[in-house]
Amino acid sequence: MHTQALELYPPSHPKRSTSLNNLASALRMRFQQRGQPNDLDDSISLHKQALELCSLSHVNRSMSLNNLAAALQIKFEIGDQKNDLNDSISLHRQALELRPLPHPDRSTSLNNLATVLQIRFQQGGQLHDLHDSISLHREALELQPLPHSD
Repeated sequence: MHTQALELYPPSHPKRSTSLNNLASALRMRFQQRGQPNDLDDSISLHKQALELCSLSHVNRSMSLNNLAAALQIKFEIGDQKNDLNDSISLHRQALELRPLPHPDRSTSLNNLATVLQIRFQQGGQLHDLHDSISLHREALELQPLPHSD
């Protein structure tokens, strides 16, 4: 259905990036369920296309950055290519910059970036990655006071 919806939006349509993101996210979920590498590759390609349609001031740019970063993190986890992890970190940093206080998704972006930095620390042992991860997790936690479910 997401494929059919995407076909209804020509390249210049303002909702095409959202449709691309929806299809890409569905493919990423299907990859996580079935493990077919083509689904993840297609997901990454579609997320890149969606991001290209989002100008620097586009309201969905931070979401698009976050989605592509998440897909690249998964690609790193199955392929162990450091460039995928580094690209994921870079994209999460860009998403975080677009979510200043009091953005409602700032804590999510902080947590996502902290998580990929922790993974990079586990891979390379660079203490600055661990320190940055801890700092970002703390900042995310401060934005979620008790009894917040997250």
